Amino acid sequence: MSAAIGRAVRLVHIMERLRHGEALLASDLAQEYGCSQRSIERDFRALARAPFHLPLAQDDLTWAWQLLQAERGTT
Repeated sequence: MSAAIGRAVRLVHIMERLRHGEALLASDLAQEYGCSQRSIERDFRALARAPFHLPLAQDDLTWAWQLLQAERGTT
């Protein structure tokens, strides 16, 4: 799988997990996806920009990323 396709798949997986209400840590995701924490942090920033425009918030105490409540899915 190419790096671009791998990143696209990772972005979709992260976006779906956020929509289901998960709080995600960049360090945990980096380990899970076999990439650097910096790559995951770039992924979160990408999800907050066009074309996704996800309203993300990072907890100041735990550093976990979450999707703001209004954008979460109902499933």
